[in-house]
Amino acid sequence: MPGAVTVNVTGLPELEAALDRLSGFQAQAIREKAILTGARALVRPMRAEAPLGPGSRKYPAGNLRKRVGARKGRIQGSGRDPSIVVVGSVAPHRHLVIRGTKPRFTKAGGAYRGIMPSNPFVDRAWQANESMVMARIRAVYEAEVQKLWQR
Repeated sequence: MPGAVTVNVTGLPELEAALDRLSGFQAQAIREKAILTGARALVRPMRAEAPLGPGSRKYPAGNLRKRVGARKGRIQGSGRDPSIVVVGSVAPHRHLVIRGTKPRFTKAGGAYRGIMPSNPFVDRAWQANESMVMARIRAVYEAEVQKLWQR
């Protein structure tokens, strides 16, 4: 996904060691819950960073912003992986906004359609909120492991 951010959770050796002692299903469920919770914490700041744009018939104003969300991801060919979560917009023109465009012209008449400057709102949201997201992930990890050990 254009503008995707990769998060590696490090600095949690004691929690990972505890997860390794659990069954594969329990450990997978905890990892999935923790990472998805952290990703959902990034949705609101990312929506705030997303541009509103002037809108058009094809892409209404605010479409990019409204369609920002967090969901479980997939690696092509291998199915769902609990450690992959995608946070970003699913609007069809997201890549044009994030990466920008060169000068554009119509095919028929060669009419000039302008340049779309790059607007890396995904990166800005991540950089501003990385510590908060990681704190959420750590908190969920700790709470879930504590729940299991207190049973």
